[in-house]
Amino acid sequence: MDRFQSSSGDSEGNRTSKALVILPETSRALQVSIEASQNSESREMLNEQLRQLRIEIEILRSRIRAIGVQTNVVVRKNAEWIDASAHHQLGPYPWLKLSAASLLAFAAGRLLRRTSLGMAAMAIRPMLVALATSITTGSLREP
Repeated sequence: MDRFQSSSGDSEGNRTSKALVILPETSRALQVSIEASQNSESREMLNEQLRQLRIEIEILRSRIRAIGVQTNVVVRKNAEWIDASAHHQLGPYPWLKLSAASLLAFAAGRLLRRTSLGMAAMAIRPMLVALATSITTGSLREP
């Protein structure tokens, strides 16, 4: 609030002069008002930035979900392709046949290591592995 003070008494002979005096409470109130308006502007700016960040986070979450779905599709399609390829090459029950061939090859190798047939065993080893493989894949005809 502005207050006027008289520098001398109110008499006819003396001229009165009035001076404007700003009290400290008024200047402090003005300063607080300016700070409050700046704070509200900065708060509005921060709220807007926060809103923009939340929108960006939601966009990133949706992209991550889309990437997850695409990854699942790619993995499933690759598994289907591998399975179809195995069925095409080995017929029905390809994984069982492949496992049996591996097991027979391992057993034949262990058996040949234990026998002391020497050079004859080494010469016959590839033929035994080929025979075991052809039996498990079904390419050898039964009489």
